[in-house]
Amino acid sequence: TSFTEGENKVSFTYKELAEGVTLNDLASKINAVGSHVRASYDSVNDAFSLYNSEGGNDNTISIEIEAATVASEATTAQISSTSPITYERSLEDGKLFLSDMQDAESAVQYNGNTYALKSGSTNEYEIDANKSLVKESDDTFTLKESNLSDVTTVDDDTIEYNGTQYVKNAETGAYENGDSSITYDAEADSYTLSTKNQTGVTEGYLYDNDNDDATDKAFVEASKVDTDMKSGVALTQTLLKDVLHGEDISGGLSFTVNGNTISFDAEQLKTATMDNLVQAIKDNGVNAQLAGGRLYLVDASTASSNSKINLSAEDNSLGAKLIEKLNLNATSATGTDTVYDKVSAGANTAALFNAFNLGKSANGVLDDPITFKAGKNNETAGSNGEVVIDGKTYTDSITNNRLTVGGVTYTLLNTTSSAETVTVTQDTSSIIDKVKSFVEDYNKMLDYFHDLYTETRYSDYKPLTKTQENAMTKEQIEKWNEKAKSGLLYHNDILGDVISKMREALSTPVEGVYGKYNSAFNLGISVDKTYGHITLDESKLKEALNAEPDSVYQVFGKLDDADDEFEKIGVAQRLGDVVTDAMKKVKSYAGTSTSVDDDSTLGNSIRNWQTRMSNFQLQLNAYETKLFAKYDAMEQMIQKMTMQMNYIMGQ
Repeated sequence: TSFTEGENKVSFTYKELAEGVTLNDLASKINAVGSHVRASYDSVNDAFSLYNSEGGNDNTISIEIEAATVASEATTAQISSTSPITYERSLEDGKLFLSDMQDAESAVQYNGNTYALKSGSTNEYEIDANKSLVKESDDTFTLKESNLSDVTTVDDDTIEYNGTQYVKNAETGAYENGDSSITYDAEADSYTLSTKNQTGVTEGYLYDNDNDDATDKAFVEASKVDTDMKSGVALTQTLLKDVLHGEDISGGLSFTVNGNTISFDAEQLKTATMDNLVQAIKDNGVNAQLAGGRLYLVDASTASSNSKINLSAEDNSLGAKLIEKLNLNATSATGTDTVYDKVSAGANTAALFNAFNLGKSANGVLDDPITFKAGKNNETAGSNGEVVIDGKTYTDSITNNRLTVGGVTYTLLNTTSSAETVTVTQDTSSIIDKVKSFVEDYNKMLDYFHDLYTETRYSDYKPLTKTQENAMTKEQIEKWNEKAKSGLLYHNDILGDVISKMREALSTPVEGVYGKYNSAFNLGISVDKTYGHITLDESKLKEALNAEPDSVYQVFGKLDDADDEFEKIGVAQRLGDVVTDAMKKVKSYAGTSTSVDDDSTLGNSIRNWQTRMSNFQLQLNAYETKLFAKYDAMEQMIQKMTMQMNYIMGQ
């Protein structure tokens, strides 16, 4: 017997019922699901009750008794399919199941060669270390060839490769010709050719097509994934997820056979086969076998007129869908097939709840009993209360007997026949604690900025070159770099402005806050002699809270959604804006580590120096080539002169 509470199922097997389950056990099991619905049994009055600890008409008690499927009785009951089950490792629409291909991986073919996905990449495919194809964001492909040979210099702005000339782009430093460009890596002393918009690239997969231990891989085109099938797999090896093709398996599945639960969670369903299903059924007391393309279930008990197999699954569950896709029929001992029908298998549970005579209780009066039926959802909800505060009636905004009006939360305990007076006082202690915490955090932030602003600069410690680092130990390098990096923000204008604006945020009155408590300094906050640290006079703050509590809130928390002018916003937003503006300035000057396209001042400067270094290297290479040509000509002239001298001397 079972019923569902929300998303939680409460159930008892036949064995548990036979061993003597009590109504207290039922109440405990309902309470154990962890919802707001509570159950109790009063043995003195023999009364069973359910109630929702959360009130109002938005909170309900909903009980749905499962309907199930039961095979008809037979002398020797067995369940089989009316036609052979021939599920193969293919989808119902004929698509190739890549999950069945061992170690399937993305690949492309181009000019008769297969390019495998590069390790650690999601869009670059390589045939060897010097040749690869990159899939761009617009689904085009770029061919990259590195370590080019026979690149010659035509002039300062032109190089030639394979008879084609490439002209240097002044902005990027690359040599370009249409969709092709050549870049030079000075450190590796090598050229790389990139050609965009390659045609004739075929996308697909590499997989082990013969399931052996060899490393050879076959290529299958992505377009053929819609037509190819990998068949010939035995029924025992069929994956349950293939049988359930098109269904969501993330929640797992479960059903019962003769009261015993068969279940597979989402992780198990990734690899579970029909053979695993058969074994799970066997482990729960029912003989199961796969033969002739069919699944057979045979009652393990002694054949008799009472022998039967009871299959049960929650309506529309994944377990019910699996039973449906297996196309099971009940077969009697004489071989006559009877259709596998839905019946009121929840009759026992319905009878139990009908015996409770459960009805809705309102104002101490119990309504007529509710009639429970299998497969039907029985639901009842509470009702909202009503309260009048300062002449205004509140109903819909009451939640769990609580109502918040004007920042005051009322807990409604009893009805009253006359008006009650409620006195509200300000809890100043918690507010003072929050302001004290603010003062501490402000001073910590100020200390951090001040340490950076005044950090000693060691001008004699310049950044190390590679040659210098090679002559030093690791410890010496670390100590040197620590000195070299010290004071990088010494008297930095951005930091100095932040420190100044922090003090200004406290001292500037908040526009729109009237009275004498219109700035943080008026509330008892003052600056001491420790480079801007602030202190709090609690007595002044308490005096302000008692006199003008709203002013205290506005000074710290006032917002101005219109234009966020400095004078019109509270201290909290002012400080936030000060730090945010500083971060924008830092980003504009130095960039960030997460920036994909660094357009900062330092970033542009670095790229400019890199371009100049690359251009200078190309100029050196060209100059070197010219010198070698002159040296070769000089050697030839010396050789000719030597031959002439020898000839003259010989004469």
